[in-house]
Amino acid sequence: MPTPDPSTFVTSLQTGEQESTGVELDQDWEPTAQVSVLFSTAFTESEVTEDITIPVGDAVPRVPEQSGRLAARYRIDGALEGLGAGLGLTWASEAEITLPNTFQSDDYAVFDAQVSYEWDGYRLGLNVQNLTDEDYFTPYQYFAQAVVRPGAPLSAFVTLSADF
Repeated sequence: MPTPDPSTFVTSLQTGEQESTGVELDQDWEPTAQVSVLFSTAFTESEVTEDITIPVGDAVPRVPEQSGRLAARYRIDGALEGLGAGLGLTWASEAEITLPNTFQSDDYAVFDAQVSYEWDGYRLGLNVQNLTDEDYFTPYQYFAQAVVRPGAPLSAFVTLSADF
């Protein structure tokens, strides 16, 4: 179990063991040639099982107990063939930030959307992330220090790709 070294700012010490158990489910379903739906979820229990400084039973930092994604995409047929659009939702439950467990990040859910057009091996896309401009933070490890970082604000990206 790597834990921050109290004598330095940037190193960790190996002081014990951790264990995680859980289940992940992923389903990609295409009921028609135009519609696709993605569902993924994870349930994870993680804990310190042996340690000389951290309480046994504490949750492992940066691991939400529940997380997942639900997304749907529609591809248009006919005169507008090549045009597609999609919506998605990503969520995660709270997660511990520190060892020992003293602080947690909040749970969050963010929505995204995208539209694209494909022709002759090219793809032009517009992706919009965090549609509701949700303020959220995720646990992050920086130089062995437990911190949080802000999630991306409302953001838009235009992409152009080509297949060779």
